Amino acid sequence: DLSEALTIISPKVKNVELIELVQEDDKDNAIDAFINNSVWRDTFSDKGHQIIDSFEEASNYKSLFEIILSRPYRSDNYANSSKLYELLWDKTMVKRDEIWSTLISQDWDLGKCLMNLAEWSCNATNTSIKALDKQVAYACTETLVWSLSSTWRKLRDMSTHAIVKILTKHTYLIQPLLEKYHNVNDMYIQERLWCAIYGTVMLIQDETVIRNVAEWVYRNIFESKKVSEHILVRDYLKGIVLYGIIHGLEINVDVRIINIPFTNGVIPTILSSDEVMSKYGYETELQTESELKENNAKRLILKSMTTEYNMKRLYGNFGRYVFQYNIEKIGEDAGLMSNWAIQMIFEEFGYDAKVFAEFDITNASYYRTQSTVERIGK
Repeated sequence: DLSEALTIISPKVKNVELIELVQEDDKDNAIDAFINNSVWRDTFSDKGHQIIDSFEEASNYKSLFEIILSRPYRSDNYANSSKLYELLWDKTMVKRDEIWSTLISQDWDLGKCLMNLAEWSCNATNTSIKALDKQVAYACTETLVWSLSSTWRKLRDMSTHAIVKILTKHTYLIQPLLEKYHNVNDMYIQERLWCAIYGTVMLIQDETVIRNVAEWVYRNIFESKKVSEHILVRDYLKGIVLYGIIHGLEINVDVRIINIPFTNGVIPTILSSDEVMSKYGYETELQTESELKENNAKRLILKSMTTEYNMKRLYGNFGRYVFQYNIEKIGEDAGLMSNWAIQMIFEEFGYDAKVFAEFDITNASYYRTQSTVERIGK
């Protein structure tokens, strides 16, 4: 295809984009060629930057992400991991899931781009990883951090391993990543990022780095009282500090701080099962197709979280065999805790069935087998 060659050559030779050289009827094809061949571009012309800006102004995030993920380590900040940060950081979790997480949670297209990056990192030799340019290593790691919001289990797992692989050979990246991402407003990302940091600390042999990371965590998380209530995140944080102590951390650590309770112990007002169904339940009357999809998305959440003898309906596999089983082991009322969890899904996390109905219905699982891609509502 001549347009592919011209898309690459014209900026290099004439400092113009192909779209500036073609007739009006061919401009759409030129835009497609611009996107599809961005993998070969380390930088873009001024016109190229204008095209990228136009995608953002039109909220055409898919095209933006296609360009960025084709080569996230390029030097041009208009279309590398820095741009990804700019696009995603200030979004609410719901908005980010809508424009990003749902697009990267399948094994094709954008999800495949991220999986290729993660697999390359995991499979590359230590020598190859160590030889990476600092900017390239950082950009790849930053891109992988954002992939952790995906509900595609394999991608999350592979990206976690990939981050560890890079950080063990580029330990100078640990603190900049922590400073930039430690308080990201998505617990999916926080959980796996801290897991990767903890794994890195356990693998490296440099005691100075181990102590520095442990001190950073203690000073900036525990002493500053910015500790997450997420049980796995707390465990990783505590483990990093304790491992630092083993390796000669030279600060006075107040053990009470790293062992403080998750909350003040006060449980908020929890809705009854009838109140949950009244507030978050689904309608039974005839509705439009879009309303039916929204109802089905809500039904998937309520059905999944239903425990035995709760809500006067058949229990869900997750609610009965995972949630209830584990809650009852610690002596709590599983039905009440299920209602609380449902409140959190809709109120604290802001689940919006209008936004996620299509994705969640497509990725619903009705059996006890582990899902490959989880619903946003789960």
